[in-house]
Amino acid sequence: CLLVFTLPVSEPQEKEEHIDYLRSVSATLIASLLAVGSALWMYRSGVNYPVALFQSLFFIAGLIILMNWLWSSQSGASIFQQLWNRYLLNLGTPFEAFLLSLSDKAMERGPASDFLEFALNKLLELEWLAGVSWESEKETIQLGIKQACATHFAEEDLHVVVYTSQKIGPAFELHIKLLVYLVYHFYEAQLYSEQLEQHARIEAIHQTGARLTHDMKNLLQAVQYLSEIVSTSTADQSDELLMLLKRQLPELSNRMQLTIEKLKAPGHRDKTETQARVWWQVLQDRYSHRGISFEPVGTELDGVSVPKELFDSVAENLLENAVYKRKLDRDVAIKVTLCVEQGQAILRVWDSGIPIPPETEKNLFHHSVRSSSGLGVGLYQSQRLAEQNAYTLHIVFNRPGNVLIELRPRS
Repeated sequence: CLLVFTLPVSEPQEKEEHIDYLRSVSATLIASLLAVGSALWMYRSGVNYPVALFQSLFFIAGLIILMNWLWSSQSGASIFQQLWNRYLLNLGTPFEAFLLSLSDKAMERGPASDFLEFALNKLLELEWLAGVSWESEKETIQLGIKQACATHFAEEDLHVVVYTSQKIGPAFELHIKLLVYLVYHFYEAQLYSEQLEQHARIEAIHQTGARLTHDMKNLLQAVQYLSEIVSTSTADQSDELLMLLKRQLPELSNRMQLTIEKLKAPGHRDKTETQARVWWQVLQDRYSHRGISFEPVGTELDGVSVPKELFDSVAENLLENAVYKRKLDRDVAIKVTLCVEQGQAILRVWDSGIPIPPETEKNLFHHSVRSSSGLGVGLYQSQRLAEQNAYTLHIVFNRPGNVLIELRPRS
């Protein structure tokens, strides 16, 4: 037995013990109720104290069992548990009012930093909070007064310190942790919303730049066509050439002016309409020396108007695609048709070249796609312009030697 005292004894590890005051008070009240209840029952019924104590013990035990049965969800009376949980949740923290104030502030769509400062000030309205420190990757805020008692919360790149005049218990620590995480998730949502708005602005700038680049490309190509005509013309064609320049130069000047206006006001859309017959004649003049067949039209174009910017954009892009195919195969035929159905103009461009690849055809008018000619972006811009003018651009036929694309009013 003496050998036991010679064995090495390790020092017991000290660990912090938390006192549950609620259970302590409950146990004390039950013990007091048992003692006082037993004494009162003894004087009232005239029995001995041990008997009164035993009867009181059974009564309190039965009462506890009844309360436990009512508390359980299986009894169908879980309303008591819900009311108690709601009471604990709102104990010292007006949870619903705090959540409502956060959601209202978030709906104002202000800067995320303003929302965070508002939320932390709302948090400091709790009487038992003296100060709060918020440190994250994008924001550092110190509000209120630093007290001796500090409670720390950490989540990824977030570190929050809550200062109180007295040390808070586990229940209040859980409450404040819930409120801090609510603020954190609302703040993250505000930051995400700001990022989406920034991406939308960048996308708008990109789309505007792509549209203006597309317009400038078409203008330069038109100037190039006129230069080729002038350089290849003979002295006998001077009068005809002069008439062509008189018709085309004012048109180029107007288009240049529209492009400059778009640059000044990126959101502006030209809604100008022109007579279909006039537009058709200008288009024929522009491509008169490109070996393109224009389907003859009758009197059905009289009195019909077309959106000038839309028809210019679609015709130039479709014809440039067809001309590019001719560079690969000189025998490719190109034909343009302008007809009228139900009082509205329909533009069709046909060529006998190679079909559009299936992977390109699938997204041609829905996304900016890569193409060997580099005109996929132009057709995507034309489709967006068509949608804004209640038109649709679609492929009618896409077979070898028979490719037809049509611009018609949306039905």
